[in-house]
Amino acid sequence: MTAWVLSPVVAFVAVATVATQSRDADLVVRAGAYVERYYDRAQSLLATEVIVVSPLERDMDHDGYRWQMTNEVRFEAGSAAAPPRITRRLLTAKTPALGPPFQNDCLESTSFSVDPLALLLPAQRAKFRFSTGRTETLGGIRTQRIDFNPLVREPADVYWQGKCGIIRSVGSTRGRVWVDPVNGEVHRYHDELPDAVSLPGPPDRNAPRSFTLQRFDTTVDYKRFAFTEPEETLLLPARVESVSAVHGSGVPRIRIVRTFSDYRRFLGSGRLVE
Repeated sequence: MTAWVLSPVVAFVAVATVATQSRDADLVVRAGAYVERYYDRAQSLLATEVIVVSPLERDMDHDGYRWQMTNEVRFEAGSAAAPPRITRRLLTAKTPALGPPFQNDCLESTSFSVDPLALLLPAQRAKFRFSTGRTETLGGIRTQRIDFNPLVREPADVYWQGKCGIIRSVGSTRGRVWVDPVNGEVHRYHDELPDAVSLPGPPDRNAPRSFTLQRFDTTVDYKRFAFTEPEETLLLPARVESVSAVHGSGVPRIRIVRTFSDYRRFLGSGRLVE
């Protein structure tokens, strides 16, 4: 049997007052302004990234084996008001002894991305409906939750290379962002699929014509890291957890946890700033 692997999320209506809508909009604008500053500052950085990929049982518990790698990650300047470009250099890899023999090729490092905050930028906000949620405390910081929902559903994007399907985009997601209501700093991001998504199968005529993405959710936690030259602290990704479930895939349920540490600056020539 050939296996195919895809890797990576009573009602009522209340009428909001004008004051509430204005307050919601102000908070979203404040968060967007912070993201612009963040993209401007989170450049020329190196970090160590550890990725652990764990296939899961039907009850979403770890099924006993895992795949791990360590990368050097480089954050370089992107275009204006856009996320930094992220490149990776593999340092070490520990592959599992179980599972489909080709699964390591399907979990190569370039299939992972890290920054989802562009939706708060002015050019992207028109694609979403935003509303403020409850106040919550994260790591001792009082935050205000911003909920977002897509206004238009976009199709998923899957790239097939042999038996490996790389999900480049799951289409539209809904989610939440936890921000400091005073300065707009983002402390946590979470998104998930509103409902199941049909994914096109590979061109191989013996392959399934489609797969069903039943779950794909991602949570990013940010923490402060200190730098010198200049001396400053930046809120940067510290931990990213993604869980996916694809009906029909050779590895149907996967948890990916990425942790970032040892952030440091480099100069244009690549020389590190001590």
